[in-house]
Amino acid sequence: MDVGAERSLEVALPELDADIPRALEALDMGFLPVPGFSPGEPSTSFKVRGRGLRLDLVTPARAGDVDTTGPVPIRRFNAAAAPVRFLELLFEQAQPAAVVSGAGVLVNVPDPARFALHKLLVAQDRRAAFQAKARKDVVQAAHLLDALDQLRPADIVDAVRVTRAKGKRWREALTRGVTLLTRHDARLAKLVT
Repeated sequence: MDVGAERSLEVALPELDADIPRALEALDMGFLPVPGFSPGEPSTSFKVRGRGLRLDLVTPARAGDVDTTGPVPIRRFNAAAAPVRFLELLFEQAQPAAVVSGAGVLVNVPDPARFALHKLLVAQDRRAAFQAKARKDVVQAAHLLDALDQLRPADIVDAVRVTRAKGKRWREALTRGVTLLTRHDARLAKLVT
């Protein structure tokens, strides 16, 4: 599960704090911080040993950042988050949803069409060592686009319009992502061009 956080909130309300490490510890599920690649870097992930349960903290990467790969402190979470390029696309049209577990929990999830495009944007951005993840991103985007084409095709058109309007860097990245999708499913790639 990914938890996305802006680096700062610009609202006219008191800043809300949530101590993520302490909250995970209080769950008594055995969440442990996953060490980063460099010693001394704060963890951006927490995992339950022996289970597939993992929580990753992410934040939008900023174009002016010197290092767009190192952990970014999120003071109000008492934790660090991994910067992810193009993530702001998902924050702009988040939708409320319920996670069914006991009484249920209200969460914000990304717009499905924007999520599919984000998968293409990050797939084309992955280094050679992460090509298996890039392929997984493209497959996930394809599944979402296929379902949206059948149920809500206008959402795809709107998400493409919004993404392209973000500027040249975004258009170029989307074009490269569509190239990857074309290799997987040319019909679906036409929906995003």
